[in-house]
Amino acid sequence: MLLTNHPSHPGAANASPVAGSYGSNGRAGLQVSQASGDSSAHPGTTAAFQKWIEAPVAPISRNLFTVRIDYFPLDGSRTTQSDATDEGFWTKLEKSINQRTDERQRHDNMIASLRWTQKSFACKAS
Repeated sequence: MLLTNHPSHPGAANASPVAGSYGSNGRAGLQVSQASGDSSAHPGTTAAFQKWIEAPVAPISRNLFTVRIDYFPLDGSRTTQSDATDEGFWTKLEKSINQRTDERQRHDNMIASLRWTQKSFACKAS
């Protein structure tokens, strides 16, 4: 059984909340309807799904927000402080931007120099 929001999907089952209805577990009820054409392929799937939805939620036996450090040991090859020679992303980015700025300034100076040269030759020619 495939749940989808699009009713024209072949063989799709649509689950939609039912206003004002609650299952035996106190959760909002869902009404599951099987699309036509797929009911013979998996008989009883809709009923099994409805039974699963209405079943009570099992209590959580552990804290989901704790991390067992035993599962993530630190290896001895890493140090906690970074090396001064190691360039990080931001250092490389800054150097790249500075290099691009320098190239742009050299290019602009060359264009300005060529324009000045053209003007000076044009003045001499006239």
